[in-house]
Amino acid sequence: AGWATMIRVIIASCISIVLVTGIMLLLGYLFRGRMFCVTPRQSIQLGSLAPMQFSASQLRDATNNFTDPLGNGAFGTVYKGTIEGKEVAVKKLHSKDGVIGEAFASEARILMAIKHKNLVKLLGYCNRGDDRLLCFEYLSGGSIDKLIYSMDDTTCQHLLKRLS
Repeated sequence: AGWATMIRVIIASCISIVLVTGIMLLLGYLFRGRMFCVTPRQSIQLGSLAPMQFSASQLRDATNNFTDPLGNGAFGTVYKGTIEGKEVAVKKLHSKDGVIGEAFASEARILMAIKHKNLVKLLGYCNRGDDRLLCFEYLSGGSIDKLIYSMDDTTCQHLLKRLS
């Protein structure tokens, strides 16, 4: 009778472990990625601390169908736009760069978390289908490369002296 009881306990334990593991795997499968999924917002709130996911049509409308380019870079073109009366800069990444969806979304979340007085703020992004768009706050002073390359030697030396 002792062995029979021990075998029943072992079998019941094994069945319990298999059932609990199966239920956890099933729940993990059903809810995969939902904990980290950024859902689109109905109302755009600029300045929010939460990551903002825009639709491609929202950013297309904001930039008037990408008609006002501010500049080009190695990874894309930046366009001026307006969202809820606030000026924004929307960077449209080149599709040839091979930016993968999950990696792009992860990088966008990291950029939104970085806050520094000398860095432009990332307001949101679009990562749907083939669209890879970044939405930044707009700074009217122009790009830093234009500022640097337009300096004369005296101004540049003065700036370098201040920085050192």
